[in-house]
Amino acid sequence: MGLNCHFMTKPRKHRKRLELEALLDSIQNLEKDGKVETSNELQASIIAEASKQRGHYQSRQLEKRHREAAKQLRSKEEIIIRRADKTAAFVIMAKEEYLSKMDTILSDTSKFKKIRRNPTEDIKKKINATCRAINIATKSTRFPKLTGEFSPGYAYGNVKTHKTGNPLRPIISQIPTATYTVAKKLNEILAPFTPMSHALTSTNDFLEILRTAPPAENHIIASLDVESLFTNVPVNRTIQIIMDRVYRCEETEPLDIPEEDLRTLLEICTKEAPFTCPRGDMYCQVDGVAMGSPLGVLFANFFMGTIESMALKDQQPSIYARYVDDIFIRVKNIDELQKLKQQLSNISGLNFTFEESQEGRLPFLDVLVSPQDSGFNTSVYIKPTNTGLCLNGNSECPQRYRRSTINAYIRRAISHSSTWKNLHNELERITQVLVNNGYPNSEVTQAINCALEKWYNPATTSANQNNINLYYRNYMSTEYKTDERVIKDIIHKNVKPTNADQTISLIIYYKTSKTANLLIKNRQTPPPAPLQEDHVIYEHTCAIEDCGPHTYIGMTRTKLTRRLTCHLQNGAIKNHYTVKHKETLARSHLEDSTKILDKETDPRRLLFLEALYIEDLGPTMNTQAQDLQILPTQKRSNRKNNT
Repeated sequence: MGLNCHFMTKPRKHRKRLELEALLDSIQNLEKDGKVETSNELQASIIAEASKQRGHYQSRQLEKRHREAAKQLRSKEEIIIRRADKTAAFVIMAKEEYLSKMDTILSDTSKFKKIRRNPTEDIKKKINATCRAINIATKSTRFPKLTGEFSPGYAYGNVKTHKTGNPLRPIISQIPTATYTVAKKLNEILAPFTPMSHALTSTNDFLEILRTAPPAENHIIASLDVESLFTNVPVNRTIQIIMDRVYRCEETEPLDIPEEDLRTLLEICTKEAPFTCPRGDMYCQVDGVAMGSPLGVLFANFFMGTIESMALKDQQPSIYARYVDDIFIRVKNIDELQKLKQQLSNISGLNFTFEESQEGRLPFLDVLVSPQDSGFNTSVYIKPTNTGLCLNGNSECPQRYRRSTINAYIRRAISHSSTWKNLHNELERITQVLVNNGYPNSEVTQAINCALEKWYNPATTSANQNNINLYYRNYMSTEYKTDERVIKDIIHKNVKPTNADQTISLIIYYKTSKTANLLIKNRQTPPPAPLQEDHVIYEHTCAIEDCGPHTYIGMTRTKLTRRLTCHLQNGAIKNHYTVKHKETLARSHLEDSTKILDKETDPRRLLFLEALYIEDLGPTMNTQAQDLQILPTQKRSNRKNNT
């Protein structure tokens, strides 16, 4: 089945209703802003659809024996299963070897510092204080307050099977950290200031440079590579580069965010974010930017963009193009190449390696480049590590997902091939690759013919730029097409844009489980105890014998143990024990009689999910009408009735 085979799984309780509530909430917000109008039947249609269950979720691809085999393999303590770097393959290696290689990476004290105390709460307070100061100082940029529970990130490594000794590429996931959302916001704000004179944003940019470059006789092509750019980016120096670029550049208007506040946020997000290693120890990265950080590419582009503008001031190769840490150049001779390499190294303090063309050919990104008298010959480059695996053709996912995989191969073949011979050879290759991955030969051939027809006769229609996009997550079942058709009909009939020049576009997406989920686990530390879980729906049942039983359902974004402490102070549970039983609520009552019903990381959906459980189970300690008001369907109903 490969690493990327999708299979159906039954969604957890209330999930369809939850996603419809989220969709309705988005529509109501648009209506509040005056962008859409809705009919009186919208709410009833949404509620009716939420109760429908069509088809089934039982995978026909993945059998019980497959799950058991994967479970047994992953449970073996002496091995660990990782992804190979830059290729779709599994790597099974001795766990101690993996841990030892991660230890070696983290032992570099110039990059990483071991810490004993979890600084997450202090970081959260520091970020909120800085964001509050920014929000007071400026109205153009708003930073939301951090609420809820956060935890350290976690480090893991992917195996570089294409390099001697199979070293690891370290990745530090910062998704659970307090710095993650702020780092994403900073990336959004600072991206327009990035020096991009020589930077590529895609392979298409590179191909356009090759197509328009004037011929240069007796020149050579080569590629330069920055060794471990992300981990070696000097953070303090790069932050100063960003400050100068944002506040003291004549080409752009400076941000109205106070400079010191922006500097503080950048330093917190790069130098203070904690993470755990596979052994469970805690670190923070004091220099360099981790892969996995939202600021990684931004810092790399700011630093390299500034360095190359200095290095190229006095000497300019006929072609110089960089994609993050890979550089393509065309120079007169090897001496010019060596001189440029040394210049970049001296200014940056980083190490550069270079690769000359072999037999007149050089791979760069996913393009194989060959100079010719009239320009360049280009074709698709396939790395030696490529295993030929892609989304499996037997995957249980929407047909359009499989078709998009085929079309992606075809589009690349057409865009990268400069001659008919190259295109023909690549189309033959990808046909075999797709057939090997379970796609019918007839389907591939049809897609190729359709793509070539469009290339011969390009359409003149332009994309509608006035769409109002609505997003809905559906769950893959045997009747997913019917589900999609029904929800599209509901939106089409009941939601209209107020501007006649706009259209409503409903984008339905899926997050189907993949075979990789059965085997690979990036986070090696054990899961937290129930009381240490956060973003959960919980149920407390009265611990006193012969009591009903009376129950309470709640949600918390903080750790459950912290939420239970709040219940000891006041609220419905304490009132129940005091009034009904004349007893003082004890910690043991709460811990022994509280269980987790569900989990949801999205704060908005968590609120809706709590209300759905209250509506379903009818807990006697909750105030039903008040607790259900959070549901968009309930809000809508009451507003109509009041009218």
